Amino acid sequence: MCGLNLIVDFRGDLNIDNVQQMNAATQHRGPDGSHVEHLHLASAQVFMGHNHLKIIDLRSSNNQPFFSRDGRYVLIFNGEIYNYLQLKAALPTSYHWKTNTDTEVLLYWLITHGANGIPTLEGMFAFALLDIQQQQILLGRDASLIKPLYFYQNERCLVVSSEIRGVVASGVVPNRLNEGQVGHYLRFKYAPPPQTFYQHIYHLPLLANFDINTQKLQEIPTNTTSTYSSSPLDSQSIEELLITSIEQQLQADVPVGIFLSGGVDSTLLLSIVQELGTQHLPSFSLVNTVGDQSFGTKDFHFARLASQQYQSIHHEYTIDATDLKDLADWVACLDQPIADGAALLTYLLAKKARKQVKVILSGAGADELFAGYNRHWAFAQYLKKRPLLNTLKPYAQWLGRGLSDRGSYPWRNKIRLAQKFFDQIDIHPAQTFVNFTQLQTIPLRKQLHLTSPHIQYDTTEEWLRWCLHYDKTHYLANDVLAMTDAMSMQHGLEVRVPYLSQALTKAIQHYPTLELLKKGKKTLLKKWLNKRGGQLYTQRAKEGFGMPFGKWLQEGKLPWITNSLKKPHPVTYKWIDYPKFEKMLATHQHKKRDYTSEIWAVVVLDYWLKAKF
Repeated sequence: MCGLNLIVDFRGDLNIDNVQQMNAATQHRGPDGSHVEHLHLASAQVFMGHNHLKIIDLRSSNNQPFFSRDGRYVLIFNGEIYNYLQLKAALPTSYHWKTNTDTEVLLYWLITHGANGIPTLEGMFAFALLDIQQQQILLGRDASLIKPLYFYQNERCLVVSSEIRGVVASGVVPNRLNEGQVGHYLRFKYAPPPQTFYQHIYHLPLLANFDINTQKLQEIPTNTTSTYSSSPLDSQSIEELLITSIEQQLQADVPVGIFLSGGVDSTLLLSIVQELGTQHLPSFSLVNTVGDQSFGTKDFHFARLASQQYQSIHHEYTIDATDLKDLADWVACLDQPIADGAALLTYLLAKKARKQVKVILSGAGADELFAGYNRHWAFAQYLKKRPLLNTLKPYAQWLGRGLSDRGSYPWRNKIRLAQKFFDQIDIHPAQTFVNFTQLQTIPLRKQLHLTSPHIQYDTTEEWLRWCLHYDKTHYLANDVLAMTDAMSMQHGLEVRVPYLSQALTKAIQHYPTLELLKKGKKTLLKKWLNKRGGQLYTQRAKEGFGMPFGKWLQEGKLPWITNSLKKPHPVTYKWIDYPKFEKMLATHQHKKRDYTSEIWAVVVLDYWLKAKF
């Protein structure tokens, strides 16, 4: 896991300082070494930079940019190729290896197979491979978009980096806000690719080729989805794929740990780690103070039990309102605002974990692949009784309005979920599921025009398959994985996600979606964990990775945040009807309604705009 930086200078008026500035801005991604190369080509000069986080083969011979033995090819690479030993065995024996790394294997695999060899890679990655002779650069990312890559191009140069701040640090890119992303963020909590919050800076596609002679970046079509198979793998075969993924991702020449929430996803990972013979893996979790537990989560209780049962060495970090005093510094670490409270918690947890380990296993991706969110179960119930539920909608909404959101009574979360459900169902299934993924109540000054999905399926199976794919390509890629990479790499911590192995994600696409929800959410994962004695964790209610931000606001523990909101960034005024938002904030503070998610989205946006623009 590292950070890569690249400049292709068409005019010849840039120098090595530009890429060194990019390396300096992204050094947190690779604190073990920073290196650059300056290459003079016939039609341009190329600057390649790399920040190294050493995980496998810690020798200096593994440093990047990494040249082929004949000097024709140069690779800069961020990520891990977990099946590199198998790929190495499949390469011609004429190659003379000078390292034991996946970097060198990836270089020669791409030299041998080109873009056609990428589907064989098992891992998370972003890379740039320069062919000096052909003056071509192959740019690639993993199919799940675990690893980011951004670019900017004008008539002067092409700039590529693992982070937007790397692109901006090049000194050739105007730092201008793309206001068109704000509206989508305020509805979905993240900015949609390929655009970013910066004008003319874009997400790179999965695979592209840049021709230095013509100065053209051309996307290479890839098949990232699989059609339904009439002969899907059975549960046991898919379980074996998960075991293989975990076994591969435990490989490292540095200490490995796990983020342990006490939920199904992370507990199953830990139980399999123990089963594979790895004992006393360091585990890390967050703890709410006693007074905050009713509005936060009780994950820490189950994490402690899971640690005892599956014999990890457990470490905890207690969070309270004072952690938000550094909110401005934390938000400034984000390339783009993400209104997910888990981002801050991941930042805090990664900071603690990095003191003891360099690699962490995470359960990210399990919910999207194995139907683990409340919205997946709710959508399945909606599909069964669509006409009746739409008939009952106005009556249920009227009843819900009469119930207060105050207090911490036992049915609080269930009532909130039921009310949200009836507020968001629609006659059309696609719009219903999209509604389930949105924030609904932030008062906007500008009209937001969202295009409804124009799709139609005939069966419940097809609709459920579509909703999981929608979550994987939207929420998982642009929220969960984006914030996981940003928050962990800020501390030079590599987070691995075994549920998103290529083999596993392909297999689960062929598994009947109705079976995933047959006995509630995550039927398969619960079955596998039960087999390993995990009934305590499979029977508990699902809780998000959250913090009691709303409660702290109500208790007046965050005056610096409420005071900051009285002087918002001008762009915040442009998009949000501020008098109405102030009423929303007051309504929340007086415990009449719960607007935690909406307020947090505005807070993050406002702080981020002040930090960046």
